[in-house]
Amino acid sequence: MTYPHTTYAKAVADALADEGIAPDDWDAWSHDGVTMTAVYRWTGEGDTGYNSAAYPNGVLLSWTSDQGWQYARFVDHHQTRTEQPIHLGLDPIATPAAAVRAADWMLSGRRKFPPQAARWKFADALQAALPDEEA
Repeated sequence: MTYPHTTYAKAVADALADEGIAPDDWDAWSHDGVTMTAVYRWTGEGDTGYNSAAYPNGVLLSWTSDQGWQYARFVDHHQTRTEQPIHLGLDPIATPAAAVRAADWMLSGRRKFPPQAARWKFADALQAALPDEEA
């Protein structure tokens, strides 16, 4: 069975790859069947072109069904701890293209992202899959 959040996470990962800014790794999961999560990591292991001066230990972009889109710099070279995440001004279920624009902006080392309103075409299906307390 393919879960809506996994389909969404893969659509974003594919869009990032299509734009030449694929993360070094990514994953998607659901915690206790409640909070859906996707995490994309740029750690300097691949040729992703991120701003290593701004993110000497790497950076992650994350999406959760309850928090929306955020990013955070890794604070150690093991990529086990991050700074406090910074919210991006994206629709909580933004289009993959909007997530790519946000990732491109973030990877360049800028700290503020202009809000985007584009919503993913399958957002309603994903929204319907969320538990009542998150919908």
